[in-house]
Amino acid sequence: MISGHIEIDGSKLYYEMMGKGDAIILLHDGLVDCRVWDEQTAFLARQYQVIRYDRRGYGRSEPPEADYSNVADLYTLLRSLEIERTILMGGSAGGMIAIDFALAHPDMVAGLVLVGAYVDGFESSEHSQQRALAAARPLIEDDDVEQTIENWVNDPYFVAPENKVARQQFRHFLTSQPHNLYDPHRYSFAEAGPAALGRLAEMQVPTLLVVGEADIADNHAVAGALQVGISGSKRVVLSQAGHLANLEQPARFNQLVAQFLAAAAPLAIQS
Repeated sequence: MISGHIEIDGSKLYYEMMGKGDAIILLHDGLVDCRVWDEQTAFLARQYQVIRYDRRGYGRSEPPEADYSNVADLYTLLRSLEIERTILMGGSAGGMIAIDFALAHPDMVAGLVLVGAYVDGFESSEHSQQRALAAARPLIEDDDVEQTIENWVNDPYFVAPENKVARQQFRHFLTSQPHNLYDPHRYSFAEAGPAALGRLAEMQVPTLLVVGEADIADNHAVAGALQVGISGSKRVVLSQAGHLANLEQPARFNQLVAQFLAAAAPLAIQS
């Protein structure tokens, strides 16, 4: 495995690269860092060159101190690693970045795997907004990191109640890197132009949509919108999983991805 930091506009992003072959970039969710892809990294690296990284303010990357674009950061990372074309796999907010990148740089994207993804232009429900506010309130009002972590760890939408091992992994991610909770998005900005939700028909790329059965209704609605908007996309509802489907059901998730890639990409993954 190769690991290190790449400097982008004065900020250092941590990345890891493993395996050989066609490139796959893993984009993490909004509360965790690139470790959420541990199982997928090991599995995919048997056949692919797998790159995962911590976005600004997450994990082992430096926090942002000025305005920046996640899409521009990803573009610079790919150019620095001399990657011309890649498959993007993104969870939650990472999925939103993958969509925005595919719209901005379509020639660089060979396929998409979107897990409980958000999409720019979709308005969250009142229920979803209040749920997030309630979970984050101890941090906002009292700088209480411990209670905020407990709130997220015990959120039944994030990790389905039966997935005890995944819940403990999620807790470890948050307790070992609590700065992930402190709004790393505060300096990030969206790409100029119309929101991605209204541009999905422009995306002509093989796409797998995965959403956990227990995930919040908003994410099921987004998955439906993406399926309708992206021609030829396939949607799978993963049972016994919530928002972190790849962490909760890694073996089943990996097989879904392997089947998708075998059909959508020139190289198959050996299970």
